[in-house]
Amino acid sequence: MTTNQTIENLVNQKFNPISQKIDETLNNEYLIGASIITNMSEEERDNLDPANAVGGYSSYMLYEAQKLLPKPSDKLKRITDDNSFVLYQYYNQIVNVNGIYYGISHYDDPDDEDEYVFAYHRLDKPNSPMIETSISVNDSSELIVHLKEIID
Repeated sequence: MTTNQTIENLVNQKFNPISQKIDETLNNEYLIGASIITNMSEEERDNLDPANAVGGYSSYMLYEAQKLLPKPSDKLKRITDDNSFVLYQYYNQIVNVNGIYYGISHYDDPDDEDEYVFAYHRLDKPNSPMIETSISVNDSSELIVHLKEIID
């Protein structure tokens, strides 16, 4: 292998994941829809039926999550009808883990009174399955740790 081929291979190994991430972002209608909603005037947003947005309700929920949690956080954000228009109808909480937004629902674990079952999925991939995990009632930080592990 020549030096030029070695350098080319190293460059491809380093930048190929970055270009894949860019391609994934550019081809995600929900991210595009959320971006379009973000860039609308307040009047346009007020008159927008979320079903008619690019990506529909899913894009609108992602927009709301981005508005409520613009920076990554180690805490869950409670969703109510006071702070969202659509999101609260589907989730109890959201979290931004390293720039990835998750919608989270939870309920008591029927097998263990000291546990909650958290069901979550990525808001930019609304067709992904909901994933459930049991977490101690008093420690939702376990869920954040779990989400960070699946991202890495």
